[in-house]
Amino acid sequence: MRGGLILMFIALLLIYGCKSENTGSAIVDVNKEIEKQGIPDEKVISVNNTNQSYYVNTTIDYSKEAKMRINDAKEEISKTVILLKIKVDKKLINSRNKQKADKLINNAEILLSKAEESYNKGLYENSIDLAVEAKIKSIEAKSVIG
Repeated sequence: MRGGLILMFIALLLIYGCKSENTGSAIVDVNKEIEKQGIPDEKVISVNNTNQSYYVNTTIDYSKEAKMRINDAKEEISKTVILLKIKVDKKLINSRNKQKADKLINNAEILLSKAEESYNKGLYENSIDLAVEAKIKSIEAKSVIG
């Protein structure tokens, strides 16, 4: 009997909660919003064959992003090199793992130098990709180091 009363009470709470007023509309016509905000047509991209349009921020500064990613990768590689040196000095890593880590660090440094070359040539998107790959290699080396 007590369980039935609890279930009825919960059901009433759910029914009352579901009937509460909506505070706003979750569905918005994107096309009307674009017109209201005065977004230029060259920044609006139609997707597939639907009538929906999406606003795309085309003001991303790839040169700043590339420089930031390159600096992040440099920092990560230097931290990894320091960690490896500490582990080797304390003899906490075996030679096999040290060789794996060295190889990964060398690959990361090569990718980083290619990223810097791409940056200097003005290929910012390519530079971003290479810098991210360099950081990933450095993190892989950290996982090998332990």
